[in-house]
Amino acid sequence: MLANSEIPAAENAAEIMGQLAKVLASSGFTRSGRMQQFLKFIVVNALEGQHETLKEAYIGAAVFDRSPGYDPKLDPIVRVEARRLRTKLESYYETEGRHDSLIIRLPKGGYLPVFEAAPDPLQALEAQTQAPIELSDTPQDHIAPPLLEEATPVPVPSPTPVSSRKYLPTAIVVSAILLVAGVVGLITYRFSHRPKSTTFLPLTNLFGQELQPSLSPDGRYLAFVWNGNGNNYDIYIKDLKTSEVKRLTTSQAHDLHPAWSPDGRDLAFLRMSTDRSEIMIMPALGGQERSVGEVRNAVNVWKADASQIAQSLGPAWSSDGRSLIVTNEPGKAETNGLYSWPLGYGDRQQLTKAPLGNDDFDPSVSPNGKDVAFVRQTSNSSDDVFLLSLQDGQIRQLTFDRRGVRGLTWSNDSRSILFSSNRGGVYNLWRIAADGGHPTAITTNYTEATDPSVAKNDVLVFTDTIQNTNVWRYDLLAGHEDPANLPLISSSRKSDSPQYSPDGKKVVFVSDRSGHWELWEGNAEGTNLRQLTSFGGPMLGTPHWSPDGRTIAFDARPYGHSAIYTIDAGGNQPKLLESNSFEERMPNWSRDGEWIYFNSTRGGKIQLWKRHLSDGKLYPLTQRPAYDSFESPDGQSIYFLSDGRGIWRVSSDGTGESLLPELRDVNSSRYLAVVGDHLYFVANETTPSVVQRFDLRTHHLQRVATIDRQLVDNTPGLSVSADERWMLYARSDGSNSDVMSLQPE
Repeated sequence: MLANSEIPAAENAAEIMGQLAKVLASSGFTRSGRMQQFLKFIVVNALEGQHETLKEAYIGAAVFDRSPGYDPKLDPIVRVEARRLRTKLESYYETEGRHDSLIIRLPKGGYLPVFEAAPDPLQALEAQTQAPIELSDTPQDHIAPPLLEEATPVPVPSPTPVSSRKYLPTAIVVSAILLVAGVVGLITYRFSHRPKSTTFLPLTNLFGQELQPSLSPDGRYLAFVWNGNGNNYDIYIKDLKTSEVKRLTTSQAHDLHPAWSPDGRDLAFLRMSTDRSEIMIMPALGGQERSVGEVRNAVNVWKADASQIAQSLGPAWSSDGRSLIVTNEPGKAETNGLYSWPLGYGDRQQLTKAPLGNDDFDPSVSPNGKDVAFVRQTSNSSDDVFLLSLQDGQIRQLTFDRRGVRGLTWSNDSRSILFSSNRGGVYNLWRIAADGGHPTAITTNYTEATDPSVAKNDVLVFTDTIQNTNVWRYDLLAGHEDPANLPLISSSRKSDSPQYSPDGKKVVFVSDRSGHWELWEGNAEGTNLRQLTSFGGPMLGTPHWSPDGRTIAFDARPYGHSAIYTIDAGGNQPKLLESNSFEERMPNWSRDGEWIYFNSTRGGKIQLWKRHLSDGKLYPLTQRPAYDSFESPDGQSIYFLSDGRGIWRVSSDGTGESLLPELRDVNSSRYLAVVGDHLYFVANETTPSVVQRFDLRTHHLQRVATIDRQLVDNTPGLSVSADERWMLYARSDGSNSDVMSLQPE
């Protein structure tokens, strides 16, 4: 406890990180992802002694997405938010945190936090009443429970303390953190003898996204992915003994999913560009790269924001270091499967072949070399953990959740698998025995915990992510966002896929604010929000209104496969359009409301289909893959997206499939809408995003808006009102990730 002044500074640092986790999880902070990011930034940087980062201009760029050269005198965002942060902290310690033994404060006049031991609550109450308190005569609900130990400040040896009440000098914290990192391997988490409680310490705290951590076999080095130079993701390595960080790759492509060879000498990783993905190997501490081979896949596609690429194609090393296991698609007629690629002589061997419409990814080889754990996906965010025996080729299913899985790894005794899943609502860490059973939670107390990795010394690390996405409104006539610079629909979690009703009076959208992804509805002004569905399961999305505004069509995955549903605009029970085993997604309506367009695998591959609602008759429309379809105003054509760049057109009878010449280079990331005679779309994935309007009659192309924030990838995030005055879109308002580790107490 903090009451013991002889406890080492590293213990205090761990205590502070534990207190930070409690504050961030409180009701006042979970409603504000940006405020969470602000507090986390200043606390972690203070603990690491990086006081130079606790300046107004620095915080503005790192936390509030201002340009590095912005003028804080003209834009006081940091000062304004600092006042709000002080108020929120005071409110927390007056309510939820009134019994906490540690207090985090932000003094006025700066951004360096102060950490204090809380006063004895009974003494504080006595001081308020100016009279002794007799416990036997005082109602128990008016007295805070007594502390187990008297909380006293830890002595301050610093000659120039920031505050007379500050008990943890930064220099000692930094020394202690480095001592723990170098002497005891930083943090140990033993799964065979798990302690009753754990605390947390950060391994990275850089600007932007640090993710996909991988520990060297001896636990000394941490390889991770960082977008330190903008939207380009490269691989870095940190020496946990000296805290030195070194950049390993400098490619303009995304370098992802680093994996250590069993002897710790090499790193294998995935290099992904806009037109290809290949497996690379290089010396772990730097040196010449070499390509092992190109992977063809349908699971992962390139995204400007690589943190949105959830699935891992590998690589994973065999236990003897002689081969790599990757996800590969050998041909157009095949589904993704796991393959063993020898690094010397020999042929590549197919290890798994997923059923049609399914995909296998994220392989991880057990330390004893007998099994491969992997993820099988039946639909978007409908995943389960499987086990492949390398001895007899048998495959067993371990989980039956049909929830998203983002990373898995093995315990060192090869008896259990640790994986990240949103089976509890948000992504957290879970453990399941290799011989089956019920998964058990590994409590982290963080917003989202993904990408677990374990070293031979039982160190466990993971990615801690804070991500906040909201729906914004743009005035197309005035040429700007909401003048108040506030989102139309916001929460502390994620919201996307907004769509205006035909009369422009309502908005439907998708959000996980209730703990699971559900369909929500509200007024066009972002008020009177209410939840329409209660699936409590995997991802749902692509909502679209019927022409009369009475019904909403969408796709959902409660049974593992994506299916088309409709629901009354006022709510009620969703109706399944058809029960089958195909993947059917992205519904939209014909102008007369008699047909629904959607994509389906019922023909053996993804194609655009249409269904007549009265008699159920079905017709295929395209030969090529089709996504996010929109009917033309006259009902004669359907515009859609396909694999690669460009916007396509096909006649309503399935003829004349062709790429629109003027729009062949568009990369819209599903940001597409047809209103009146105009086709609106986002022209590029990279930020800033340019929104253009294409006249379907004259083919005139016009730039109508520029969005300078990262849009939410892979969602139908664009909608324009019928009068073409307002535009809705989904953007990221707070995205940050760090590599964390658990420390037993």
